[in-house]
Amino acid sequence: MKLGEHFPKPWCLIDEFFGMNTSNRIESSKLISNSDFFLLGHFKNYSVYPGILMIEGMKQTLILADRQQLIQLKSYSLRDIQSRFLKPLIPGSTIRYSLVREERDGQLFFKGTGEVDGSIVVRVKLIYQKE
Repeated sequence: MKLGEHFPKPWCLIDEFFGMNTSNRIESSKLISNSDFFLLGHFKNYSVYPGILMIEGMKQTLILADRQQLIQLKSYSLRDIQSRFLKPLIPGSTIRYSLVREERDGQLFFKGTGEVDGSIVVRVKLIYQKE
């Protein structure tokens, strides 16, 4: 799958989409590079990947899963985002996104993490409400 067909540059915030594994985790990854447009000027003397873009990378992972019919998001809208950033994400790192779906009371919950070298750098809960 060519990710650029789904999300135009520079807004394609994942490099690889792995799909859903046997434990129902939806996974993708992104290599953070010094040439990433968003690093320019974010912190002048210390390059840190913006946290909101990690959340967007997880959202894009879910959009691709929906387009491949691994999950169903078409009748849902994003209602809330809860996030916690645990460590800075710096150039040269590869972040691996992993999301698990839960459903209750007409809502979808996707609990996600972003890991670098086995260490969690971000935790996110995306809450979708049935329209």
